[in-house]
Amino acid sequence: MARRKPGDAPNTPDEPAPRMATASDGLPKGLRRGNQHMLKLTEAYQAVFTGRATREQAEIVKVDLAAYTGFFMCSPKGTPQDVLQYQEGMRAAFGRVHNFLNLTGEEARRLTEAARAEAIVNNHEGEA
Repeated sequence: MARRKPGDAPNTPDEPAPRMATASDGLPKGLRRGNQHMLKLTEAYQAVFTGRATREQAEIVKVDLAAYTGFFMCSPKGTPQDVLQYQEGMRAAFGRVHNFLNLTGEEARRLTEAARAEAIVNNHEGEA
């Protein structure tokens, strides 16, 4: 069986789809936050906001926003109040977008998985 990329549809109804596409996909470890990543991210955002986005570009933007806002993350115990308020505000902003997306349970799972993966890359290689 051919190996599928993130964003591909599942082969069978019983097989879950891989996580959504990210701007890090296809970039080598250690370079996932360089110029190539920024170019891919910039092109995706421009395409989304001008109405010309591919499915992959739309997924890249959804995943980036979810990861950037920490929507699927928790603030650690002892987080200072001002930092906590900022983090909750970021999550609330994406929460508004998320509510309008009307994702299926499977799409929400794929978004969660991809956003968490991007957050890990951000922690290891820096944010975009």
